Amino acid sequence: MALLRQLHESVLVPPAVWQEVAVGGKGLPESDQLRSAVAEGWIEVRSPAALLPLPDWQAATLGRGELEAMALAKELGALLLTDDLDGRQIAESVGLQVTGTVGILIRAKHAGHISQLRLFMDKLRHETNSRMSDGLYLQVLTEGGESASGASETPLT
Repeated sequence: MALLRQLHESVLVPPAVWQEVAVGGKGLPESDQLRSAVAEGWIEVRSPAALLPLPDWQAATLGRGELEAMALAKELGALLLTDDLDGRQIAESVGLQVTGTVGILIRAKHAGHISQLRLFMDKLRHETNSRMSDGLYLQVLTEGGESASGASETPLT
């Protein structure tokens, strides 16, 4: 979350995401980090005025947190942060600008907040439930100006 804070003055989280992460994930590092960020005031829990009028088949593929986050981003003209593939595709189809964890890492590298993408990318691949192809891994390293040599030797988990 430190990188997110360095790149954005403020971040909004809808109530359903707060409930899922801070309440449902109590005791997990991301829960503690979110609670601290809200207490510090740089993340704010805010409800959207209304959910987006999505077709039933689209809405059914998303969780309440994704639905609220998309509605809030649309309402405010804000960047949506999500790693959920279905969520990203639906958000883009309604005109939202979307980024994910990898996008944040690339921006942090270009802004000089981190010196090596590989360290964060390896951590993301091996210490989270994130799924990433070798192709995306290599593309990100290349985009970040890092050597891709040896990257194919990194096993997927």
